[in-house]
Amino acid sequence: MSSGLPELRASDAERDRAIVQLREAAAEGRLTLEEFTQRMSLAVEARTHGELDELMHDLPAVSAPAPPAARTRLRSAFATSEARRCRSPPCAAGR
Repeated sequence: MSSGLPELRASDAERDRAIVQLREAAAEGRLTLEEFTQRMSLAVEARTHGELDELMHDLPAVSAPAPPAARTRLRSAFATSEARRCRSPPCAAGR
């Protein structure tokens, strides 16, 4: 995320990209399900690039795709987390 301007407001697309990066980090075993869920919630609520950057500070900038077995094992857990995140009508309509 690091734009060099931590106070710059984050867009919905930037928050979504952060969530994808967090999901990939969890699939690689870099985050526990609990850490992923907590950081995902904070990413949804983030207002600035600095807030998003803080969620990624201890993760590699670009991560490799998770092996298929890891994706399969974590898919149901993440689906449940996503369902909890998506409670407002605009999000639900986008599903």
